[in-house]
Amino acid sequence: MIFDLFKIEKIEPKIKELDKTIYFLGLKTETDDKRIGKDVNKLGNEFKNIKKIYSIPNAKEPRIFIALTRNYNPKTGYMEYIMGDVVKEIPDSFPENIDVHNVPQGKYAVFTIKPKYSFLWGYTLGKMKSYIYKEWLPRSQYKSGTEIDDFEYHDHRSISKKPGIDLYVSIKEK
Repeated sequence: MIFDLFKIEKIEPKIKELDKTIYFLGLKTETDDKRIGKDVNKLGNEFKNIKKIYSIPNAKEPRIFIALTRNYNPKTGYMEYIMGDVVKEIPDSFPENIDVHNVPQGKYAVFTIKPKYSFLWGYTLGKMKSYIYKEWLPRSQYKSGTEIDDFEYHDHRSISKKPGIDLYVSIKEK
């Protein structure tokens, strides 16, 4: 049935403690709920074009890609969105347009997201975030963390035939 394509599985997360900071080199944009899809595509294309000319120094192999959201304002829909490749260590030099960003240590609720088809990534991620922030978080023993909102952890699974990623939501005890 067609409606099954758009149904998301409301799962319980695994709670995980990141004991060290994850560094990544990438690009940042400011966006909002209405423009996020367009802005993410634009940022992704810009990052791909930079990587055609320059390689990411000290990139972790196999490749791990991070897409991070911070400073989300539910009233305005405003947020900062940052994407990039994880590095083993911060390099001495890197392409001019790219900056060093990080995922801080701390406690995270980890939700594995598996869209039925790759063309449903944006829809599935949006619906899952809505479920997490409007349903799961308010009824859980946690509240949002402070430094970042969440990040997508893309590894080999995100490009497989049955794609999947982990969405890490920053949390702390209520």
